[in-house]
Amino acid sequence: MGSLELYSLPAVELAQRIKRRALSPVEVTEAHIARIEAVNPKLNAVVAQRFEAAREEAKAAEARLMHSAPQDLPAFFGVPCTIKELIAVRGMPHTAGVVARKDVIATEDAPQVARLRQAGCIILGVTNVSEAGLWLETYNRIYGRTNNAHSVDHISGGSTGGEGAIIGAGGSPLGLGADIGGSIRNPCFFNGIFGHKPSGGLLPSRGHWPEAGPRRGRYCVTGPMGRSTRDLIALMEVLSPADDPHRDAGRPRFSPLSGLQPSDVTIYWFDDNGIASPSEELRENLERTVLRLEGLGFRSQRYRPKRMPRAAEIWGAVISTSEEESVREILGNGAPIELWREWLRLPLGRSNHFLISLLMASLERVAKLTPGRTAKLIAMAAEMYAELEARLGPRGVLLCPPYPRAAPRHDGPLLSPFSFSYCGIWNALEMPATAVPTGFTEEGLPLGVQIVGLRFQDDLTLWVGSQLEQAQDPWRPGPRRPYRGREVRVPDSQDWKP
Repeated sequence: MGSLELYSLPAVELAQRIKRRALSPVEVTEAHIARIEAVNPKLNAVVAQRFEAAREEAKAAEARLMHSAPQDLPAFFGVPCTIKELIAVRGMPHTAGVVARKDVIATEDAPQVARLRQAGCIILGVTNVSEAGLWLETYNRIYGRTNNAHSVDHISGGSTGGEGAIIGAGGSPLGLGADIGGSIRNPCFFNGIFGHKPSGGLLPSRGHWPEAGPRRGRYCVTGPMGRSTRDLIALMEVLSPADDPHRDAGRPRFSPLSGLQPSDVTIYWFDDNGIASPSEELRENLERTVLRLEGLGFRSQRYRPKRMPRAAEIWGAVISTSEEESVREILGNGAPIELWREWLRLPLGRSNHFLISLLMASLERVAKLTPGRTAKLIAMAAEMYAELEARLGPRGVLLCPPYPRAAPRHDGPLLSPFSFSYCGIWNALEMPATAVPTGFTEEGLPLGVQIVGLRFQDDLTLWVGSQLEQAQDPWRPGPRRPYRGREVRVPDSQDWKP
């Protein structure tokens, strides 16, 4: 089998071929290690690897394969993967890109990482993040900046930017991200891959840092990323076992939707949220996507919730009341940083933190001084969800962009800081959202959409995403055009011992 096919096949297809002995775990693992070694100098996506441990695990999987029937092997047997560095992987760095945590090594796996191992995944390494997961461009003082899978001049998104870039470039078939304001969906959109932000309360966020406890875990959710909606659906089954003690009481585990027809579902859609106007390429792509869905038999209707132009404010209010730790404490790893001192150090290049991190910490303090306004915005969130519930009903989804334009150039998001609101509002409302790539700009950058559903309608958004995917060309890794520009600084290629 050619390398391109190995770098393009959905993870579920890789697993099926391994179980049939058409591929070996060693072959698949070695191919993806080679791909990471080839593209990572341009991307700086994988920031700590465990290649030797992965090779040993692949050999053990191959020995087991020789004595096992396919039906006795777990879902992702022998399939390599990567994990966002904010999520704990035993024996691997767990810094979140925060200098105060630069020596922190995870002592145990997060529950979702443990479930991937139980499902047969072989972890290759951990991927870069924005500082403390606070921004939608991935860079920090420990690991540096990550580039887009299709262009070194453009951002990979954040905070799961390393994961988005390495999956988008074919170096990893699947991965885990986390999302509090678009941190799964924007990297998927910018790098041209598939991802799912689950409903709040469906999957556990334990093992994530900054800690996502009972309140914050409703909005900061762990979710899957991959090459196909087939991967996402199978991963959601793995990540949602029947005996999950962390799931909301009374909620059943995730299970795929079946027996539905496109004519049963209405696609509501909008292209402009009233905060950041979309590019013409993005508008045209969204309209083409709606027409494609109509061609499959879906009904469609243009609709934008009334309070959408307040999305950024609503997100800020809801998230500000959910924090177990302040941003100042997060940046100091428990010991609050002195904001005034860091603001003085910043223009001198002596701060351990970036502009956006200090802004987030400062704005958080301002929000706490206006409790009346915050309460009104939280009430507005409840009103907005009630409106959506009445409109969408049991068989309606909302289609919209994850961001108003394709991947910006580096530092570009600073010029449009509220563009994240296309994604963030769905975190504030605890609604599931599935990211699906749908094409490319003339420049060769990915385009895509997010499919949003009511709470715990994850099965519906993923089903609609699967229908859309089947109507498009098969997924292929980036870059569509050869990388240009110099290699970036990549951390020492230390092989971390679990």
